[in-house]
Amino acid sequence: MEGRVAELSQVFDGLQAQLKGFEERVDRRFDAFERRFEDVNRRIDGLDGKATRLFMWAVGIQVMLFTATIGAILAR
Repeated sequence: MEGRVAELSQVFDGLQAQLKGFEERVDRRFDAFERRFEDVNRRIDGLDGKATRLFMWAVGIQVMLFTATIGAILAR
């Protein structure tokens, strides 16, 4: 009986070691995923700022053209 309990204890210890190894691999993958996710967020923030600047330029050009058109119409 004692031999059987010792054998089961070894099996249990082996399962614990395997589970710990699996947990470490999963943690490493999630850490890598988080780093990639943060990088993507930084890129999106950069694009957001660029899109905002381009939008402001487009609005400015439209206001300028509208003002020039109104000025040309009133000058007649």
